[in-house]
Amino acid sequence: MFKTLAASLLISATVAVSAQAATVHPTSYNMLNGDTNGDVSFWDDSYTGRGNTEADRSRLRRGLGDLTDGIIATQNWDEVEGDGGPYVGWSSRAKNITFLFDKDYAFTSATFHFDGSGGGDGAGGPTRIRVNGVWETIPTSGADPFAYTFDFMRMADTDRISVRIVRGRDTDWTLLSEVTFKADIAVVPLPASGLLLLAGLGGMAVLRRRAKKSA
Repeated sequence: MFKTLAASLLISATVAVSAQAATVHPTSYNMLNGDTNGDVSFWDDSYTGRGNTEADRSRLRRGLGDLTDGIIATQNWDEVEGDGGPYVGWSSRAKNITFLFDKDYAFTSATFHFDGSGGGDGAGGPTRIRVNGVWETIPTSGADPFAYTFDFMRMADTDRISVRIVRGRDTDWTLLSEVTFKADIAVVPLPASGLLLLAGLGGMAVLRRRAKKSA
């Protein structure tokens, strides 16, 4: 009887477990540093890993920086950029970034925060983006900074997100201020679990007392 009750409790607890999308943070990302445009350098100034953060296209590895610092630019680059500005920018046709995580996650989305064309000097949103081998076309952006969310569909759990960003044909620069990720995380409702455990312990105690009386 005790085994039957324990099994019932285990099944109930299992059913109580659910998954919900939550923000997950990379442990590092690898890429080439940003470029310089005249007297403005779109470098990843706060990068913590290997590489020279004050040199165009220096190889940056095993660190975190401007793209994951929680700062999402809401103004064009010409209003906020300078030493330590929020944007990392590249003039090359395409740019690769690899984000690494502490374990495999069931990712649901990745959101990229780009600058629009309002800052001038050839800046603008990209035309396409590839995430773990899947391509998506980005709608034409306007003047203001904007966010583009890539939805993960039928993609296997992974601890690595590889991104390739393709610059627009009519633009000279791609500027990115932040990338955020969401994944399904298993959640056990604590209040329900606590009540379930107390009820189970109470039920076992009653059964033990009955067993002693009948002995």
